[in-house]
Amino acid sequence: MEALGTVALLALFGLAATWACDRGLVYELVPSFRAVKHGPPGFPLTIEIQRAGLKVSNGTIATWRACQITIGARPPFGTTFDLGPRMSVELPYDRFVSAEAVPVKTEGYRQSRDRIAVQCTDASGRQHLMFF
Repeated sequence: MEALGTVALLALFGLAATWACDRGLVYELVPSFRAVKHGPPGFPLTIEIQRAGLKVSNGTIATWRACQITIGARPPFGTTFDLGPRMSVELPYDRFVSAEAVPVKTEGYRQSRDRIAVQCTDASGRQHLMFF
């Protein structure tokens, strides 16, 4: 029984180490793992992380204007868009640029897995912000 517990513990440590050291490998092996992000009720955007870009969907009858979305952290890469009621927009990674106007190129998928931030303005001028 102790041997079984030891094996289970080692397997758990192995999985944790794989996750901590190389999440990219996990995402390559299981692309659908944590690929859909949902915003809170007051800002119900849905973001689907895809190989070619992000798909952002609006779950309300409100229009979101001047949306800014960034991926990654060092440096962040971003783009802007408007999103009508119950609509979706496809944002290919080549639309995302850094502050120095450098496109994200092939790193977009990995960058979006690291961090996503979205900020939009509603009809009353109030800004909404969320991080994933």
